[in-house]
Amino acid sequence: MSDREAFLRTIVENPDDDVSRLVFADWLEENGEPERAAFVRIQCELASLLSDDERREECELNALRLYRGNREKWLKELPKLVGVKWGKFDRGFVSEIGPITPTAFGRNVERMFAVTPLQSLRIDMSNATVMNALQRIPDYVRLREFMLGNTWYLTPAQERMRPLLTLPAIRRTRRLDLTSVVMEDRSVRSLGESGECAWEELRIRCAIASAPFAVLFDSPTLPYLHTLRLLIYGGSSNALLESLIALNTASKIRSLHMEGFQFGARGGAMLRRIPCLALLESLTIERGGFSNQSMIDLSTAANMPHLRSLSIVPNATLSEGCLNGLRKGGLPQRLNRFSLSAILGDSGFAKLLDSGTWEQLEHLRIHNRSLELGDESLARLCDSKFISQLRSLQIIGGQFGLKIVNRLIEMELPKLRKVCISNLTPKGRQNLNKRFGPGFTWF
Repeated sequence: MSDREAFLRTIVENPDDDVSRLVFADWLEENGEPERAAFVRIQCELASLLSDDERREECELNALRLYRGNREKWLKELPKLVGVKWGKFDRGFVSEIGPITPTAFGRNVERMFAVTPLQSLRIDMSNATVMNALQRIPDYVRLREFMLGNTWYLTPAQERMRPLLTLPAIRRTRRLDLTSVVMEDRSVRSLGESGECAWEELRIRCAIASAPFAVLFDSPTLPYLHTLRLLIYGGSSNALLESLIALNTASKIRSLHMEGFQFGARGGAMLRRIPCLALLESLTIERGGFSNQSMIDLSTAANMPHLRSLSIVPNATLSEGCLNGLRKGGLPQRLNRFSLSAILGDSGFAKLLDSGTWEQLEHLRIHNRSLELGDESLARLCDSKFISQLRSLQIIGGQFGLKIVNRLIEMELPKLRKVCISNLTPKGRQNLNKRFGPGFTWF
């Protein structure tokens, strides 16, 4: 076995260990491959940086330059396997494969995992060949993500779900994405009864928000689960909220994404009574129905003291009553990150800026689903007390003139690292690029 093969085997069998990758980078540089060495080091550094770290831009640009100049050469180091298309790189090595047929997956599964530290796997079909191949994934593999493809809904998914969840490779996966399958109550329960799993993030879809969801918040067999994404087709969310209220202990869940939930007059009041959300740090409510009272209840909730990130994507126009509800609570004073996607005019935007003092806000994203925002909105933003503390600012959907854009450019914004303002004039784009640099501006 050559030195290169020995390094590769160590990296493949220890996919989470960056030290072995960095030692290999040193060996590459000593053996005449400085660009490959630099690429491994840069991608390992990127993996360790927070999303708003000021070093990310330079690292991403350097990694992209090396990737574009060497991708074809580096891919030739991997064997040509019939039906296998090598995908993107992560931490210096190919970490994904493209769409693959059950036959190709069954034929090549051992070889694929032996030649590169694959971290993400998507399976589009469920049949005996696929299930057999999944059982043959080596024990050292620790997938970051396993995802069922869109064609899984064509199979009798409920019958195959329990055998799938018992496979060692699936139980060792960190992120499990089952959103292509509409799960029934018994399949949801099986997630919490699959034996101890390494899942840190779980994404599932159901027809209604039923009580069995609660098992995911309090299952002893899911000790590492901290992120949960629940998608439902419709119906009241009361059954789930009632079951969560009944849990007496704080859940380990720190990030919760709820899509399709309908919050009626009681929804917000029930949400604020759930004790298991005590450790929640991030909450996303997407395509949800809000009443004015539910927004007031959410904004005044005291059972989520650690909540720092809130994203709201309503399924209709967010009424002024809802915006007033947000203003009445103390939640805006605690948030570090706020994102809103809604139909919002200048008057609604003004009410949003007046929502509390936003004392901790560092990341603001407003996606307006019409072009009603204009210079008045941007002027009020420039006059706000919190703009000087922003690290990222995104306003998508609006019509802004050159004069007001120039006012933003002239302001002292020492922390700002990302600017995103859409529908600017060519001169406005040019001025923003000149002020913040092309890496900080998106249109």
